[in-house]
Amino acid sequence: MNCPICDKVITGHPALSRVDNETEICDDCSVRQALEAFNDSQIPQEYTLEDGTVFMARDKVDADRYIQMVRDIEAGRRKVDIKK
Repeated sequence: MNCPICDKVITGHPALSRVDNETEICDDCSVRQALEAFNDSQIPQEYTLEDGTVFMARDKVDADRYIQMVRDIEAGRRKVDIKK
């Protein structure tokens, strides 16, 4: 059986593609997909607040933390120490 991505002969047990979680691929392509997925997760994404403020965060968890921090500052529950 050949890998549908690179056409290399698959030896041993095939891996499942991360794209559809069904297609059987070779180990090398599986590792490549895993590394691409990891690298993509490290690229900051753009998020926009209700007031139109745009900010960057790595993922939704970081975005939610930032939003909560902004709300805490606005409500006076958190102080900001700006050093010049």
